Amino acid sequence: MMTPHILAVDDDEDALRLLEHQLGKIGYTFDALSDPKAALARAEEERYHILLTDLRMPEMDGMELIGRVSRANPEIVSIAMSSMNDAPSIIAALNEHKAYDFLPKPFTEENLKHVLDKAFEVQQLRVKALQFNESEMEVYRRVNDIFDWKSELRSLKMQSIATTVIRQLNIGFFHGGGVGGLTSMLSLFFDRVQFNEETKKYEISPKLYDMLKENYDVSLSMIRSFNNAQNILMAGEPYVSSIRLSELSPFLEGIRDYVAPMLRLKHQKISVSSLPPGFHDRTIRFDREKMKLAFIELLINAMKYSRRNDHIFVISFIRQGYLEFKVLNPAYRIEGSSDPGITGKNEVMVFEPFYRMSAVTDESYTLEEFSSGLGLSVVKKIIDLHQASIFIYNVRNHMEPEREYDVCVTIRFPLLKTSEKNSAGETVLAAPENTKHS
Repeated sequence: MMTPHILAVDDDEDALRLLEHQLGKIGYTFDALSDPKAALARAEEERYHILLTDLRMPEMDGMELIGRVSRANPEIVSIAMSSMNDAPSIIAALNEHKAYDFLPKPFTEENLKHVLDKAFEVQQLRVKALQFNESEMEVYRRVNDIFDWKSELRSLKMQSIATTVIRQLNIGFFHGGGVGGLTSMLSLFFDRVQFNEETKKYEISPKLYDMLKENYDVSLSMIRSFNNAQNILMAGEPYVSSIRLSELSPFLEGIRDYVAPMLRLKHQKISVSSLPPGFHDRTIRFDREKMKLAFIELLINAMKYSRRNDHIFVISFIRQGYLEFKVLNPAYRIEGSSDPGITGKNEVMVFEPFYRMSAVTDESYTLEEFSSGLGLSVVKKIIDLHQASIFIYNVRNHMEPEREYDVCVTIRFPLLKTSEKNSAGETVLAAPENTKHS
C-alpha cells in the first residue's frame, strides 16, 4: 500500500507542531509549512496526495490556497481545518466543492487518520477516474468517427481501443532482438538451411547459427525477466528489512559503478549527493536486492531518455519524517509528444504495464532487468512494498538557461525510529520517526 504524502499548512506555529507530531505518529510522509505562499510554491514543484490546510490565514486564506493548489495538481484532495465557530467558511468550502472534507479543531490523532485515509482513497479513485475519462473521450471520438455517416463515407476505417495496448506489446516483444529477432532468425533459418544428402543432416552457416544463438539468449533473458517481474508484482507483504542511512551512499555509489558501462554508450555522467549530516544513524525500510533493481531501472531509464554528454543527478534530502531521493535528467520532447519530458496523464500512465512513451526500443542497455515495458510498473510495486511513494514529473531547471525542464523521479521513504534484529539476526523495521526538519 502506498504511503499518503501530505502538504500541511497552518499559520499557527503551535498548531502546526502538534499536527507534525500527529502525522509522524500515524506514519505518513508530509511537508508542514506555516506560510501559504511557500506551500503553494512547494505544491507547484512537488507532488502530494492530500492538502491539509487551515482556512483562516493572513495574506492567503485556505480557500484561495485550495483553489490554486488544485489548479496546479487536479488529482490532489483538499481538507480544510478550522474551529467550529467558523462554520460559514467551512460550509462554503464544502458547497463549492473546493474541499473534500473538514477537520474541526481541536482533533485527535484518530480523527485525523480517519479523515486522511478516506481522502487518500478518494485521491486514488480520482487519479483512476482521470485516466478513465481520457480513455473514454478517446473511445467517444472514435465511435463518433465510425458512426457519423460523413466520416463513414470518407473512410470505413474502424479502430479498437485495444489497438493501443497491442501496439505497446508489439513494440515490447517484436521490435529488435529477443522474440522478434528470434522469429526473424527462424524465418531466415528455414529459408537458408540446406539438407546434405550425403550426411542426411541439415546444415547452416556459422554466422546464421551465431545470430540464432544470440536471439535465443535474449529471449531466455526476457522470460527470466518476466518471471522476476511476476514474482514482484504479485507480492503482497511489505518488506521488513531496513538500512542505516550511513550505508546508503556506498549502496548508491555501488549501483552507479555497476551501470557505468551503460554510461559510456552516450558519454553520460551520474553524480550522487551525500546525505545531510546528523542523520546517519537513522534507518528506513529497505530491501537491498529489490531496491538495487529499482535504482538500476530508474538510472538506465534516465540514460535512455537523455542525450550524449548529459549529466544525471541523484540527490537526497531529509524532510519532515522521511528521506527523499530525486533522480534528475534533462527533459526532451519524445516523438509524437508536444511537451518535453513527462507531463499530464503520462505522470500516471508511465507506471502502467507495457506503456511506452516512445515507439523506439534501444537494446544497447544490456544491464536493464525489465526491458519489455514492465520496468516502471515493477519499480512502483517495489516502492509500494516499502510503504513509500514515488512520483515522476517535470521540474523547472533553474541552473542551466538553455534547458527549461528536467524529468524528476521522487521517492519518499518514511524514517524509522530504531533498527532491531529479528531471530535470524536480520535488521528489521521499527516504529516511524517524526523528524522536524525541512
